[in-house]
Amino acid sequence: MVIVKSVEGLCSDDFCGKLGVSCGFGLALLGDTQFGDNNDRAGIYSHKVTRKGKRISRMRSYVSTNPRFTNQQNWRGVFANGVIAWQALDTETKRAYNVLKYPTGLSGFNRFMKKYLKEHR
Repeated sequence: MVIVKSVEGLCSDDFCGKLGVSCGFGLALLGDTQFGDNNDRAGIYSHKVTRKGKRISRMRSYVSTNPRFTNQQNWRGVFANGVIAWQALDTETKRAYNVLKYPTGLSGFNRFMKKYLKEHR
């Protein structure tokens, strides 16, 4: 994480978000500027709270992937159906999942989803 000391040259002194033009080449990301362009200000800016107060930080740019494979889409559908099934449960059943001891460290929703997903593989 880079703390931005000077906001000179930026659009605003309260800037937050992505700055720069992405230049991917196939599946490889070669930077966050156009080919041959060297923009030191390109990156993702965000507000961070530090011991010294609120600061603006800059991270390197990245491209997150969201593959849309058939198996993944089917699994997302199963997960969505599990959430709908949890929401359809009555309060007593939800409370029963919340007080279970095993596995430890899970909420009732997480316990239900773990069981639901194992049953619907």
